[in-house]
This record gives sequence, C-alpha cells and structure tokens, in this order.
Amino acid sequence: MAISKFLILSFLLISWTPSFSLLQLVGYFGAPFLVIVALVHRWLVLSNFDLKFFTITTAIAFLCSVPYSDTGLLNPFLGIVTYSTLMVLVIRFPRSPEPLIPFLLNSVAWMSIFQFCVGTVQLVTGIGGVTFEEGNNGDLFQGTILANSHLCSMKMLYQGTLLLYMQIHMSINKIPYDKPLLLRVGTVLALLGAVLASFLAGLVLFVVSVGSYLGINAVRKATRINPRIVMAAVGAIFLLGTAGLFFVWVQPDNFKELTSAFEQFANEGFANRDRFQKFLVFQESISDILMDNPVNAVVGIGLGRFSSRAAMILSGGYLTNHPAWIPISRSFETTTHIYENWNPEIVKRFGNSTMSMPTSTAQSVLIEFGILGTVLFGWYFWYCARRAALMLKNSPGLEKTMHGGLLKLMPLLLVGTFILTFTDIWLEFSSFSIFLYLLISLALSSKPEEPQFERRQVRMF
Repeated sequence: MAISKFLILSFLLISWTPSFSLLQLVGYFGAPFLVIVALVHRWLVLSNFDLKFFTITTAIAFLCSVPYSDTGLLNPFLGIVTYSTLMVLVIRFPRSPEPLIPFLLNSVAWMSIFQFCVGTVQLVTGIGGVTFEEGNNGDLFQGTILANSHLCSMKMLYQGTLLLYMQIHMSINKIPYDKPLLLRVGTVLALLGAVLASFLAGLVLFVVSVGSYLGINAVRKATRINPRIVMAAVGAIFLLGTAGLFFVWVQPDNFKELTSAFEQFANEGFANRDRFQKFLVFQESISDILMDNPVNAVVGIGLGRFSSRAAMILSGGYLTNHPAWIPISRSFETTTHIYENWNPEIVKRFGNSTMSMPTSTAQSVLIEFGILGTVLFGWYFWYCARRAALMLKNSPGLEKTMHGGLLKLMPLLLVGTFILTFTDIWLEFSSFSIFLYLLISLALSSKPEEPQFERRQVRMF
C-alpha cells in the first residue's frame, strides 16, 4: 500500500514539473521510467492487452513514417517521445484501488491549494492583484508549470472536476470521509485557479460537453427523482455559477472577447480567418492532404510530420529561441499549412487565444495517423470506458464505493478530453496526459481475485 501511494504521489508531482526547455523532459521520460521500475519490482501489474495494443500501433505508425525522405527518422522518434506518457495506461495497481482513492483525493486537494497559491503570487507580483483588464494577463497564472497558463488552467480544471465529482458521489451514496473540509477547499481553489489561468475556450467547451453528457445520461436513466442527486446537482450548478461570476469580475476584457467571438461566429461564421484560423487550417488540411491522396487518407503522412508537438518543435519556429543543437526537420505539409500560419502577431492580437493557433491533437492524429490511426485511437478510449462500465455491471455494490465513483467519472473526463483535442495538442503535453492516464489506470485496477474483467474485455477486440 505504501509503495502504491508513493507511485501515485510521484506521478502527480511529475505532472506538475515545469513545461519548458529541458525540464519538460522530466515528464516525457520520468513517467515511463517510473512505470518500468515499478513493473520490474512488481509494484504494479502489467496489462498485457494494453501493452500489445500500444506496441503494435506504435510500430505501425513508425513504419508508415519511414518512407518520407524530407524529414527522416528524427520526426517519428521525437513523436514517440511526446506520446511516451501512454505507458501509464499499461499499468494496473495490484489491489483494489478503494483504499488508495482517499490518498489520491487528499494529494490532489493539497496540490490544488499549493498551485493556487503559487499562481496567485505570480499574478500579484506581475500585475498587482487578481483582477485584470487585459485578457493576456491571465498568462501570468502558471503554477509550477512556469511556461503555459493554458496548461495550468486545464490541469486545475481536471483536478477540480475530480474533487467535485467524488464529493457529490460520496454524498449521494453516504460514503464517510475523514477530511471533507480539505476536499471542499481544494475543489474551490482548483476551479478558481482554472478561471484565473484563463483558457476560456477550454473551460466553456469542457463544461458544455460534460454538462450535456450528464444531462442526456440523467434523462435516459431517470426512473424516479433522488433528492440527494437533486441537491448535489444544485450545489454543483451553484459552484460553477459562482466560478462564472468570478470570471466576469476578474477578467472583464476576456469576457468581452468571448462574447465578441460568439457574436462574430453567429453573424459571419468562420469568415475572420485570423480569429478562427484553427478551424480553417483543419478544414484545408483535410481537403489538401487527405482527400487528394487515398494513401494519406488511410494511414496519414507520418508521425511528427504535420502539427503534432514533435513536428512543431522541429519546425524551428515553435520553441522560444530555438536551440542550435536541435535540428530543423520540417515537412512540406508543415511548411505550407502550419508554419506559414504560425503568426505571432495574430496570436498576440487575440490575447494568445488558442483559437488563432493552427494546431490541435485532433488535427495531428487525423493527418499524421490517417483514418485508420484515428479510429484505433478513438476506439481504445471507448474501450476503456466500456471496461469501466463492465466492471460496474459485473460487480454488485461497486457503484456505491469510491472506486465506483472513479469508474463513473471516467466517461465524463473522456468526453471532455475528446472535445478539448480540437483546441490544442493536449495529449502531447506530458503534464496534462500523465494525470488523465493515472486516473484511468487506477480506475481500471481491480482485486487479484477478479480477473474476469480483463478476460471479458479482451474478447471485444
């Protein structure tokens, strides 16, 4: 148990290491190293199916990237590095995660409190307070990430979502908890930190997508009204509403920018290329690269050869003061569709909005892996959600435990993550992906005497 807690805390700490310069390698190499050490010492259990799936798909993606002479092997190798945190998904904790979840929640709550304090100090020292007129002042709230306020915002959002959902679940099912105040403070500060770091598009899309999923699911399963569920829903709505009012108060300029973007989209669609460049580049990429070449459509143009983080790092214009020791290896497609639209002046004009940046995980996966790779990628995460549903179905009473709450939270996080993949290259940021994958691996862990879950799920392949 002590080793499992140490591993959970280590993954959490690694996910908050600085995301700039060589320090970001801590996430890309630290998490896989921790996985290997834990497996060698048998602290964790290996999921054979997940290992085979990722080994085969990685090999296929690498082989499909070899034929392109304009970039060579450096791009797919770096691409594998930026996706290395997927290794966290091949591990399972050796015992039931039920006794580990309180430790996870307490650790996340303390981390949220600490990161909020760090971010608040960054804002106060930078602009003299937590309210600001200029939209890009929110970029100062970075926590220990130190280089990406949007990444800090999404991490705080996911941590706050975990804490909020688990408290609602424990309240509905009357599960006792020894540190409720810590969870409440951690939840509030995590959500407020997500607002202060000001990734507006991500916050809105995540809340709308998760809220829609919950609403549809509630209507579909509704047989009678549970007063506890109603009270929990009212409390969650009140908390989110308070966070929204807090946002309007501390970020009036961002609120005006958000409403302006919605009005312009309603009246003109995507006519303003600078503001909605992300969507237009995505559309043009599909038309010019996939639809004109059947091979590209099926298997893509190769790992690290379009708009993934590996492709951007090797493009020469993504990193601040591109180091001389990193060679420039830019494909023709990156040059014509991405690099020419990577315009710092446009990004600056719209307050560093990700909507004006021509990159996203959804775009990278589709163009670099093709339809085949995209289907496999999406299928795997659906498969994880299906495994969670089977565990709940096949184990009576599990639904009313903390483990059951974590299993029920998984589809919400996956729905929100799917929508967010259209806004930035989230799954290639180790800080973001490590935390998400840790929650999935912990949720899918089970007791040693319950191997039927894994056997039944493998037959779905």
